[in-house]
Amino acid sequence: MRAFQNLSQSLYRAGFAPNAADFQSLFGLRAPIPVNPSPEPITYDEFRAILMTYIADLEAADRALEGFGEHPSKLSLDLAIARFARYR
Repeated sequence: MRAFQNLSQSLYRAGFAPNAADFQSLFGLRAPIPVNPSPEPITYDEFRAILMTYIADLEAADRALEGFGEHPSKLSLDLAIARFARYR
């Protein structure tokens, strides 16, 4: 969840269109993220940093889940009640 939250907040600040097909295919994310009416311009290096943070967050999640081993498991997550931080 943290990886998704950090990525979506960063992309919101930059004005990345969340409903665009490219967004969904690139990040595999489908969420009701509002369009930012006042996006902040970012540089290539800033966008690269957003992606590097996303990768680091996914790697941290992977390390946390390694303790489960190769056993099949399920995680039920009710997104209707999940709380997301407000977009800044």
